[in-house]
Amino acid sequence: MNDTISVDDLETLKKTELQSVASQMNLSLPGNATKDDILDAIIAADEGNGIPAPAPVKDVVSDEEAAKEGQLVERDAHGRDRPMYRLTLNSDDKPGGDSPLPVGVNGYVWTIPRDMEVEVPESVVDVLKDAVFTVMEKVGEDDEGRPVYKERDVKRFSFSAVPVE
Repeated sequence: MNDTISVDDLETLKKTELQSVASQMNLSLPGNATKDDILDAIIAADEGNGIPAPAPVKDVVSDEEAAKEGQLVERDAHGRDRPMYRLTLNSDDKPGGDSPLPVGVNGYVWTIPRDMEVEVPESVVDVLKDAVFTVMEKVGEDDEGRPVYKERDVKRFSFSAVPVE
């Protein structure tokens, strides 16, 4: 298995594969970057060590109806269709807040770059929706002047997700 890819082979890759390569190279790209923009950034960032081959991507299948509409679908364990989403994971000011985020679902790992639109299965969006942490929020004081706190769940990641049509 070859761990690097030539520029000629790089030019044959799909946009999602180029995004995977850019993510492996820790490149920061705008969310509206085109395939050519990503390709140019990868070539410019190559320091002669070789361009990494894209990480394996889970195959996405489409049924006849979805194929007619051009909508990509993923099948769940029961054979039901799961739609794909255009996901943008926003950077934040926390440590590692601008690094790509690995998201694992049922043995598959998607490396989601920050501030770049990528297509992912609904299950990846579900994982991000479920990623919450609890904070204690002061809501007032009791009769003796002691603070009263209430638990509140906060989403761990800021993102937008739109179904692929």
